[in-house]
Amino acid sequence: MMNHSIKILGGLILFGLSIGCKPPSKPGSFRTTHGGGGGSKATSSPGSTSSGDETVATNPGKAVIGGADLNLTRDTLSKIMQPPGGEQDTACSGKSLSSKNQLRLLTQNEYQNTVKDILGIMSDYRTNLPSDGIVFGFSNNADSGTVNDDHASAYLEVSLAIAAEVKSKLPTLVNCDESTGLVCAQKVIDTLAPQLWRRPIEDSEKTALLDVYKIGLASSPKDGITMLLSNLLIAPDFLYRMEIGKNKALNAYELASALSYFFWGTSPDATLQSLAASGDILKDATLLAQATRLLADARSKFTTAEFARGWIETNAILDDEKNVVAFPLFTDSIKNSMAAEAKNTFDYITKQPTSTFETLFTADYTLGPAALATYYKGQSVTEGAVTKIKFADTPRRGILGLGSILAHNSSPAETHPIMRGNFVLEKLFCHISPSTPKGLNPEIPAASSTLTTRERFAVHTSNEACAGCHIPIDGIGFGMEDFDGAGLYREMDNGKKVDTSGEVVGIDNLTTKFNGVGELSNYISKSSAAKRCFVVEWYRFAHGYAERPADICAIRDIANKFEKGSMTLPQLLINIVTHPSYAKRE
Repeated sequence: MMNHSIKILGGLILFGLSIGCKPPSKPGSFRTTHGGGGGSKATSSPGSTSSGDETVATNPGKAVIGGADLNLTRDTLSKIMQPPGGEQDTACSGKSLSSKNQLRLLTQNEYQNTVKDILGIMSDYRTNLPSDGIVFGFSNNADSGTVNDDHASAYLEVSLAIAAEVKSKLPTLVNCDESTGLVCAQKVIDTLAPQLWRRPIEDSEKTALLDVYKIGLASSPKDGITMLLSNLLIAPDFLYRMEIGKNKALNAYELASALSYFFWGTSPDATLQSLAASGDILKDATLLAQATRLLADARSKFTTAEFARGWIETNAILDDEKNVVAFPLFTDSIKNSMAAEAKNTFDYITKQPTSTFETLFTADYTLGPAALATYYKGQSVTEGAVTKIKFADTPRRGILGLGSILAHNSSPAETHPIMRGNFVLEKLFCHISPSTPKGLNPEIPAASSTLTTRERFAVHTSNEACAGCHIPIDGIGFGMEDFDGAGLYREMDNGKKVDTSGEVVGIDNLTTKFNGVGELSNYISKSSAAKRCFVVEWYRFAHGYAERPADICAIRDIANKFEKGSMTLPQLLINIVTHPSYAKRE
C-alpha cells in the first residue's frame, strides 16, 4: 500500500540521503535556525505571506550572531573598509581572489520559482516549507541552511503534494503518463531529473532512481511515479545548490546555476544549460555576455527585490502598526504602497544604464501611485511606463527618503532617533554597534507637552556612560527629525521648530555636520565608506555568506574599483558575478 511507501520515504528520506551528499550541519559563523515546516515561523525570521507571484516577507528580523563571530566580523570589516592603497592592499598583493565552497539550501522563493518553471506548478508551497534563516537581513545564507528532522518532514510532505500535482502534467512535460509504467519513469529520469538537479545524471543515479520507482510500482504505477517525483525533490541535489567543483573552481553547471539563481532566483534556462553542457560558460567573454543578458531580462527584478528586502528591509513596514491619533493618515493601503515603492524604486534606479551610487541617494523621485504622492504631498508624474513621485519642494532624496525606511525605523506614535541612527550606521556604513551593557538602560523621558522627541532622547548623549556609543548613533538620528514617524516631512514637533542639525562621527575618518535627511543623503552619496559597505552587502548576498577573513582581498578588489571609478550600478552587479571570486574556490 502507498502508506507503507510513504513510511519508507519518511524514515529514510530514501533516495536523497542515500545517493546524494548529505545536508551539511555547519556550526560557526552567523548561524540562524529555520522554523519548522507547515508554515511555522523561525524566531529570527517571522515568515512570509504571498502576494500574486511574489513573496512578501512580513519581517526579515535580525541576525542571530554570537560574540566571537561578531568580533571576527568587526575585524574583517575594518580591513575591508580601509581606503584604497596602504598596508591592506599591500597585504593583498598577489593573493588569490577566490572564495569558499558552499552548500546553499534553496530559499522558499527559489524553491517555488524552480518547481514552477520546470514542472509548471501553479500552487504556492512556500508557507509549507521551512522558514528561511536570516543572516544580516538576507535569507540565502549558506550557514543558516541546515536541515533537521522537522524540516526533512516538511520537504517530504511538499514533495508528495507536488508529485500529485505534476502527474496530470506528465503528458505535456515528458509525453507520457503514469499508466505507461517503466517507459514513463525512464522519461521522467531522462528529462526532469537533469533539470531539477541542474546537472547531468550519472548512470548509477539513474539506476537508483529507477529502483525507487519500482518500490512504488509494487503498489501501483501511480505510486511508483509519486515516489520517483518525490525523491527527485527531496534529494540534496535539488534542495541544495552544490559547489563540488573542479580544479578549485565551480564547474560549468554550478556556475550556470549560480548565475541563474543570483539574477532570477530559479534554475538555469535552456541557453545557460546549453552553455554549461558545452563548457562555454567558463569562458570570460561568455560569462560576461550571459550576466549582461540575465540582468537585462525582466526576471532580474528577483535579485533587486530580494537584495533590497534584506538590505533596507523594504517589507518590514508591513508589520508596523501606528498610533491612529498620532498618524491618522497612515493606513494599510499606505503601508502596502510604501513597501512596493521601496522595491520598485530600488529596482528602477539599479537598472538604469547611467545610474550610480550617487543616484541611489540623491534621486528626487520614487516610483509609486498617485495616492502615495498625495500622502507625501509630492507630485505624481507619469513617464512612459512608470509613475514617479517628484519631491522638488521637500528634502526627501534617494532611498533614505523612502517612507518605508523612515516609518519603520520609528515608534508607533513618534520618531525614534536611535533606531534611525542605528539603521544608517549598520546598513549604510557597515558599522556593527555594540550591545547595551548589562544594567545600563536609561529611560527616555515620557512624552510631554513641552519637549520635542530630540530633547527627550538627548538623555543618552548627555549621560556619560551612554555617550561613547550614542553620540555617533544619535548624531545621525537627530538630524533625521525633519520626517515624522509615519514618513512625512515636517518642520514642527510638539509646537517647536524641528532641530535637524546632525553629525556623522568617525565615518571616512571625519566628523561631518549636516542638516536634515536631504543633506545626510547627499553626504552618503559621496562617502567612500558607504560605497564600500554597499559592495560588502552585495557580496554577502551574491556569495550567500557573511564576509570572512579569506574574503578581504576579493571584496577590497571590487570595492576599490567601485569607490575610485565611475562604475554604474548595473556594472557593479556584473562585476561581482564576473569577478574571479565568484567562480574560483580555495
